Amino acid sequence: MNGRQRRYRRGFSIIEVTVAVVTLSVLVSIAAVMFSSLLKSQRQFTLRERQRREFVRLDAMLRSDIHAATSAVIKEPDQCELTTPAGDTWRYEMQDDWLVRVYSRDDKQLQRESFFLRPGSQLTFKLAQAGARQLVEVQIHNEQPAGSMQSHHAGYLGQVLLGGGAVAAKEAQP
Repeated sequence: MNGRQRRYRRGFSIIEVTVAVVTLSVLVSIAAVMFSSLLKSQRQFTLRERQRREFVRLDAMLRSDIHAATSAVIKEPDQCELTTPAGDTWRYEMQDDWLVRVYSRDDKQLQRESFFLRPGSQLTFKLAQAGARQLVEVQIHNEQPAGSMQSHHAGYLGQVLLGGGAVAAKEAQP
């Protein structure tokens, strides 16, 4: 080695360290975006599943109440009152993001149930004649967020004959 000592490199140059830091920061940024997307998807799935369970629970109670009732009064599009000759009353109305069901007998409240609705949901009650009987229709529309391309926000549509007899109930697809 001609009397010269070779210099051995110890450590990394500033360029190597900079490249490593930039590469690592890009990888961490990609991981953060993927994690954020995963959390958003999980929240949406949880909300859809909660809404589906609420629709199943609402459908069962609503059918039972309408079957037992002999008269229905729609006070406003989002309010319905069902009554029986025995003095039983079921009142359904929208309060914030909840559909509230109040069961009363002789003006004494016996039970109160709340059903979660997706924020921005629209509730509509309608009465129609079906032969000699009345048909009670309940429709829940889920509003799409502005700029949303998603079409999987299922709504609810239930049609039940007053005093018994179901016509149809389903999750309405937009």
